[in-house]
Amino acid sequence: MAGKRKKSPKKRGNTETVEGANKINRIDDRFDQFAKFPYENPDPVFRVDDTGKILYANPASVPLFEAWQTDVGEMVPEEWGEFVSNVLKTGVRAECECRINDHILVLACAPIKDARYANIYGFDITDRKRAETKLRESEEKYRTLVEAADDAIILTDLQGRLLFANSSYYKNFGHALKGGHLEEYSLIHPDDLPTLATKTSELLETGSLVTEYRVRSKDDNWAYRSAKSTLVRNDDGEPTAILSITRDVSEQKRMEQELRESEERYRSTLDNMLEGCQIIDFDWRYVYVNETVARQGRNTRDSLLHHTMMEMYPGIEDTELFVILRDCMENRVTHQMENRFVFPDGSEGWFDLSIQPVPEGIFILSIDKTKHKQAENALRESEAHAQAMLHAVPDLIFRMDRDGIFLDYKAEVEDLYFQADTLLGKRNRDMVPPEFADLIEKQIDITLETGALQNFEYQLDVPGRGVRDYEARMTVSGEDEVTAIVRDVTDSKLAEMKLVEANKLLEEQLGEIKILKDVLQEQAIRDSLTGLFNRRYLDETLDRELARAQRENYPVCVLMMDIDGFKGFNDTYGHKVGDQVLVMLGSLLQDHVRKGDIACRYGGDEFVLIFPDAHVEDALRRAKEIGAQFKSIDLQIDNVQSNATLSIGISAYPEHSDNWEELLKFADDTLYRAKEAGRDLVYIWD
Repeated sequence: MAGKRKKSPKKRGNTETVEGANKINRIDDRFDQFAKFPYENPDPVFRVDDTGKILYANPASVPLFEAWQTDVGEMVPEEWGEFVSNVLKTGVRAECECRINDHILVLACAPIKDARYANIYGFDITDRKRAETKLRESEEKYRTLVEAADDAIILTDLQGRLLFANSSYYKNFGHALKGGHLEEYSLIHPDDLPTLATKTSELLETGSLVTEYRVRSKDDNWAYRSAKSTLVRNDDGEPTAILSITRDVSEQKRMEQELRESEERYRSTLDNMLEGCQIIDFDWRYVYVNETVARQGRNTRDSLLHHTMMEMYPGIEDTELFVILRDCMENRVTHQMENRFVFPDGSEGWFDLSIQPVPEGIFILSIDKTKHKQAENALRESEAHAQAMLHAVPDLIFRMDRDGIFLDYKAEVEDLYFQADTLLGKRNRDMVPPEFADLIEKQIDITLETGALQNFEYQLDVPGRGVRDYEARMTVSGEDEVTAIVRDVTDSKLAEMKLVEANKLLEEQLGEIKILKDVLQEQAIRDSLTGLFNRRYLDETLDRELARAQRENYPVCVLMMDIDGFKGFNDTYGHKVGDQVLVMLGSLLQDHVRKGDIACRYGGDEFVLIFPDAHVEDALRRAKEIGAQFKSIDLQIDNVQSNATLSIGISAYPEHSDNWEELLKFADDTLYRAKEAGRDLVYIWD
């Protein structure tokens, strides 16, 4: 039928129309096949003469003709007639794209030699076009993520020519680019250059490298950077480029320096205190002592450090002091006490002790009051037969009758609430505030009625001195008379409060230091993506685990695994999705390890599991369970459900080797045997 002419399709011209002899040759065989079997061909096949008339068409051509509003025996649209005419004139095959409803076709026009017509073959390329669109979108997402990264990311060839750099790199190192070459070495601190040159040589040997160095920033300051570099290889395994990811770690370095300085200040404070300071760990070893406590204990710092209390003072575990120390150590309870300590030579010492729990164990602050105690003892002995008023410490002393009239006193005028030349014969109530007079009269009555020594405390706002704290002791000193001994404890209470505050501050500082140490240690041995242990931790742990296994005579199994086709997975869906898969596997391994097992990200998509006290049969069963559960995880990617599998290799001590390097190598070799055998398999070293 004669249809309405359509808008002319976009022509490719000679350079676009002829996509090369190689491509034409590749479809020759297909053209021949279609020519032999056009009727059964699922794609359109039809013949057009040099006037544009359709001479023949197979059933698959019907949708195309309906879109063109034509049929066999009628004319193709004018623009397609010109296309066929041009092919017949040039005698060269050509292609042109055509959209039919939701499908995209490539129409290949092949002239028939010595004839005035041509055969046209249609190929549906809709899926390919959609795949190309998705690929472009995926590449754009990847580029967006790279550009948004805070880390500087660059790709250079082996000669240092820049192939790619994200915006973060230009922000930090744009001033190191000259003529398309990186001259970053000109910005590196001179002291770091020799080490960095050695590390660069290691990169060419190992394929990956992590370095740390100082670099001059745009504001002309030295900044610390951590860099991870990886060789990029072609299909033949030859290195072609270097991918580097660098991160500014200046803030981390500053925090580490501040931590060191804080520890030094803390130690310096303790070292220079007049009081004795000591820290004892949970094994009862001295881990810190200052010079003061060494003198108090009649030892030296070196002789005390790293020794136990029991080694330095035999029998101390049987003392009342040790009961208090154990309560603080085990129940984390603070104690204040006065302690009489008997030294190994039989001599005695008296100390005021403040015992507090700290992260390392317990902290003891000791004040030597031996001389003070000796003086008290001497005073008590010399005044054993003195008057009752001198039984207590001689501070303010007042002797009064039942009515509160002063009979005698020992006090300085400036210590008194009242200002008078003499108190003799005067009544207490006439000299002090009413509420204080009530307190004193009540204490006089109780003392005379019970005949017992009375202890009480009170506060008094003394003119010119402010509010003062007092401790008082009252005893019967005669018929219907009492003696009160009063001590001003304002300064000692203030000192006690300051001591408690200082101990609390010390405890908080020790806690902060311990937290910072734990955080830094955890960052050093954990893989930041999966949360599993990293290779560094594995290298530090393997010898110890094997030694324990040999000593305690139990087997150990090593499992090496990686994700099948992970590189292709990354290339198809991008590294962000790949990282999600690695996190899923890390979480799965965490769920399957027992206490004492070690789960480690060995590198890339390789993971290692160490099963102490596990036989090969147990390791094989657990490996299969892990593989099956990982395979059952549905990965929803771009609205498409996918799954991934694991290949796992197993080696065991002592069956296969008693050397960790060999056990890891055997597990790795077995892993690749599993891959060669078809993947999604678990093999044991043989």
